[in-house]
Amino acid sequence: GFGWYWTDHWKTEIEGGVSSTADLRAYTETFIDGRPGTLYSRHRFSTRRLAIGQQYQFYRNVWLHPFVAAGLDLTWERQARTDEIYWSLPSRVETHPTRTTLLARPFATAGLKAYFSSQAFFRTDMKLTFERGVDEVLLRIGVGVDF
Repeated sequence: GFGWYWTDHWKTEIEGGVSSTADLRAYTETFIDGRPGTLYSRHRFSTRRLAIGQQYQFYRNVWLHPFVAAGLDLTWERQARTDEIYWSLPSRVETHPTRTTLLARPFATAGLKAYFSSQAFFRTDMKLTFERGVDEVLLRIGVGVDF
């Protein structure tokens, strides 16, 4: 992420992220045209994320700064699915179109920023993303540098 301090207390932040691809495999026993069969499904998921928020940092010229932030989180969820259907002949493979869904959700963050030199800091926070209530909770820990 990157940010810009407008004053000693107000900062605009932009964050980005990409997940790795996750696979989920499942099977279901079913009947097709009155004959028993098995449906094997493979789901592939991945996400890309961009968030922009406004942060308020408490205190001035101290080593420990608590902060709060709020903003908008944009998440592109990509899902692909392939079904393999096995029953007494014939068998078939069905590939569904890949779907990408855009989720635009508000978020709130609270955390601490602790300096261990004049520009280097340790940061930890908790980010809550909302849809119909709390949709995601993210606990982050990291280091950073002020320029």
